[in-house]
Amino acid sequence: MTTTSSAVFNSPATNEPYSKISGDFNPIHINPYFADYAALPGTITHGMWSSAATRRYVENVVAQGQPDRVVAYDVSFVGMILPEDELQVKIKHVGMRDGNLVVSVETANTRGEKVLVGTAEVAQPTTVYVFTGQGSQEPGMGMELYNNSPAARSVWEAADAHLTAVYGFSIVEIVKDNPKEKTIHFGGIKGQAIRQRYMDMTYDTMDKEGNVKTLPLFG
Repeated sequence: MTTTSSAVFNSPATNEPYSKISGDFNPIHINPYFADYAALPGTITHGMWSSAATRRYVENVVAQGQPDRVVAYDVSFVGMILPEDELQVKIKHVGMRDGNLVVSVETANTRGEKVLVGTAEVAQPTTVYVFTGQGSQEPGMGMELYNNSPAARSVWEAADAHLTAVYGFSIVEIVKDNPKEKTIHFGGIKGQAIRQRYMDMTYDTMDKEGNVKTLPLFG
């Protein structure tokens, strides 16, 4: 994510569906007469709805559509949300904690009133470094160890056997010979299984509203 991200959404026109799902039938949320009796400006949107609606953007924008990466989420309700309020959530990267992203969260209405503030902690995605990019610099990179170290050779051969069985190519051949092109054959039962693994590959993309979509790599 960038240092600061924002998104706009609207509160529901009626709180009845959320009341039924949550079991919270406090009349100030669904009955305008009770809300008026309590000297409120209107029926008040459930705080837990606003918390969940805000967290959705933390999950989509900061955690890139992976809710499990949100390891902490702590917010306070500081204002009231009315039906069909236009709300803007702002998320700002403010620090790090044990390798996790720490972000501040703020949701406000168009009247300039903050309705929710808090923080979230988001784990970083798993990252793998393979020769840290150096493997593409020259043919034969790593082959000296392959030729001289039994331990290194066993690692290479295990990886080579796995890639040959799963994806149909030899990584040792590629590193040694540096071919300009490589054809993977999909014939037979094993070939069809290899083809399916390629067809199952996906990538994530994000739309303008911060929603993450997973699409096939090979359409």
